[in-house]
Amino acid sequence: MSSVRLRAQSATSSLRWLILASLGYVAPSACGGRAASGPDQPPTDEDDGSGGLTAGPAGGGNGPSAGTNGGAGRSNAATGGWNSTTGGAVEPPTPPGVHRACYQPTSLGGGFERCGDGVVRRPAAGTCPSELPRATLFNPAQLLEFDRIIADNGITPDQLRAWRPCLKDSDCDGFRHGYCWVAFEGGVWTGESALTQCKYGCTTDAECGGPRVCMCGSPIGLCTNATCLSDSDCPGDLSCTQYESGPGCGSQAPLAFACQAFEDACSVDADCPGAYCLYNGSRRECGQVGCPVPGRPFLVGKGPRVAKLAARGDWFSSEALSREPVHPLIASDPALRDELTLAWTEMALMEHASIASFARFALHLLSIGAPPELLAAATRAMQDETRHAQACFALARRYGGQDVGPGALDLRGTLSACDFESIVLAAVREGCIGETVAALEASEAAEHCADPSTRQVLEAIAREESEHAELAWRFVAWALRQARPALVEQVRCLFKAAHAGHLATAAATSLRDRTFLAFGVVTPAHRERLTQRAWRETVVPCADALLHSLGTLTTAVPECASSTLY
Repeated sequence: MSSVRLRAQSATSSLRWLILASLGYVAPSACGGRAASGPDQPPTDEDDGSGGLTAGPAGGGNGPSAGTNGGAGRSNAATGGWNSTTGGAVEPPTPPGVHRACYQPTSLGGGFERCGDGVVRRPAAGTCPSELPRATLFNPAQLLEFDRIIADNGITPDQLRAWRPCLKDSDCDGFRHGYCWVAFEGGVWTGESALTQCKYGCTTDAECGGPRVCMCGSPIGLCTNATCLSDSDCPGDLSCTQYESGPGCGSQAPLAFACQAFEDACSVDADCPGAYCLYNGSRRECGQVGCPVPGRPFLVGKGPRVAKLAARGDWFSSEALSREPVHPLIASDPALRDELTLAWTEMALMEHASIASFARFALHLLSIGAPPELLAAATRAMQDETRHAQACFALARRYGGQDVGPGALDLRGTLSACDFESIVLAAVREGCIGETVAALEASEAAEHCADPSTRQVLEAIAREESEHAELAWRFVAWALRQARPALVEQVRCLFKAAHAGHLATAAATSLRDRTFLAFGVVTPAHRERLTQRAWRETVVPCADALLHSLGTLTTAVPECASSTLY
């Protein structure tokens, strides 16, 4: 096994045991055995690609024994457990008509077609058309809007390249099938940290590499994850159909393709009143899940909220870091430099929003009478996130050459849900899930980062994000001990539903992923792989341990899909 792989396992194991310790378990003994304060053993350290392992509570004797290597752990909902595959729920029978015949098919190009009920399938592979290069991108009204936005944000001529890297498709020549994307919807600027961006498409599956297909679109196809390329890859008369791997993300939701299964409970969201049709890696089932975002998100409603970007120079942790020379590879590649600028800017805005998330968490703790040590940890986390945001803004300045910082953050509606139940479920989403993934993402980026200054920033972020994740799990454990059994069941359902959105096979690591990782940036595709690993190696076993420590669940909420979790 490579040293990099061993270090990655070590980072994952350290975080897992940090969280398990806060739930009452102790770390493995130095002799290679495992010690726990009770007779039941916590999850194992082996990275065997399996699902979660069940574990009993520290000092208790009611939990089932740990699962065996090579298979997903099994636990029973009646005893308080959560199963990584089924969530402990009884498998529903396949309703009639899930695998309906495709009526009124409409060709989408490239071998794809949309059926009358909304199912998108791919009977056979094909080639997607291309509209590139386009003769005209902007109308006079858009150009005037550009000028207004530039003036309102105080953007200087030297800063224009980062805000408007392209005005025509031919400006995007960093890779094949480049085109200029405009951050406007319905003629209104979406508030992105750039007015335009260079993006790159495809016309065939071969150009995507790995287990991905080229999904046709305008102005060109885009690569999307897939475990099948066409119906011929699927058993019997089943089809290779599309699913949404990030329900609740709106137009930015990542799409993917997988074979239908005989055990499917749904085909499209319309089959799931009040819920989504989710793919869990082997079958489609109805459930609830939220939009995955990096870090501890500041969730308002169904999505994350961040401040708009502002031209200001007072949010840098280090003036020296913000003005350090960049690597020669970046200096000679304007397109790469622009993408790194955008990535660090987006991370900075997310870290800035995390300050608000912890501020709200501190208010929530006060509102429910939480212990002082939890409140003290929450206020320290706010200071940590402030440093993280300052460091990321400094790196955005380093790559982009412009002074950037956060504008005013919209706080409308951010304290509307302050009941005990909503506070606990928000902590699960933002902390137990979001912060745990963020910690492992920062560790991965630091491990592979070739730039010493950036690596130092990422190492500090990884260490502190791990502490934030542990705080979230510790709070949820405390809160659920005070709660009605029905809330414990809702938390189990929330873990199960969120996990279902991250079970599909992610694409293999690409050259582009490795290039960005060398400069401390995790691409969306690589983030999905890390998220799957975080679930498999940390979130699943820790959720198992948490729920087993709470004992018997109620039967008041028998079906997870019936709970409104988002």
